Amino acid sequence: MQQDSGITAVAHAIQLSVAPVFLLSGIGAMLAVMTNRLSRIIDRARVLEAQLCTTTALLVCAVIATGFLSAVLLRFDASVTVAILFIAAMGHILRGTGPVSPRDIRRDHESPDRAPLIAPHAAARRRSLPDPRVAAG
Repeated sequence: MQQDSGITAVAHAIQLSVAPVFLLSGIGAMLAVMTNRLSRIIDRARVLEAQLCTTTALLVCAVIATGFLSAVLLRFDASVTVAILFIAAMGHILRGTGPVSPRDIRRDHESPDRAPLIAPHAAARRRSLPDPRVAAG
C-alpha cells in the first residue's frame, strides 16, 4: 500500500510538470496561426490601398480635365460636376489612407477577380524558379 501511494505521488508530479509544456505548445500554435492571418490581412490591405490610390488619381485627373474643358474649350458651367468629382476624390483619399475594414478584406477575398496576395515581383520570381517536383534528367 505504501508503494502504491509513492507511485501515485510520482505520477502526479509528472502530470504537474508536463501540463505547462502542452499549454505552451498550444499557445505557440495559436500564435503561429494568428501571425499568419495578420500577415495575410496586411498584404490584402496594401493591395486595397494601392487600388484606392489609383482610383483617387483617376478622379483627380477627371477634376482637372473637367475644369479645363469647361473653362477653355466648351465654355459651360461645370462647377457642380467638378465639386462632385472633387468630393469623391477626397473621399477616396481618406479611404485609401485610413484603416481598411475586415468587411472590405472579406468581400475582396471572396470576389473571383481578386488581386493576388503577393507582390507582382515575387510572383514573377516564383514563376522563374524551376519546379522542384520535376526530376532533373
